[in-house]
Amino acid sequence: MPFLTHCHECDKPTANAHGMCDKCQESYIEPTTADEYNAQWLNHTLVISKKGEKDMIQLDKIQDIVFSGIDNEDYPDYSDAFVESATYHGREMSQDELEDLMENYPEWVYNQLMEYEPWSE
Repeated sequence: MPFLTHCHECDKPTANAHGMCDKCQESYIEPTTADEYNAQWLNHTLVISKKGEKDMIQLDKIQDIVFSGIDNEDYPDYSDAFVESATYHGREMSQDELEDLMENYPEWVYNQLMEYEPWSE
């Protein structure tokens, strides 16, 4: 039986609080198709396709978001609301970029909508 300071798998000494050495822990991690998406989300980046290419966009650099189609009677869904315009690093985002943003990251867009003012158009 391993000591508390030993790896629970290989019984070698380790200082890791989770009880496994780095080598054994790596053997338990399997790559998945969601890894790239999760890394983008955690780093607040967004992949937006542009004529077959992919550019990395940092979500926290998107500003001056203007929404349209807001119907307060549709709260909390706001299914008709959409991003009319936004800036990225001070430049206006193209319509294709805005559509990709809404399509690929609806949760992020919805959170921005919940913080959006004014509520009347």
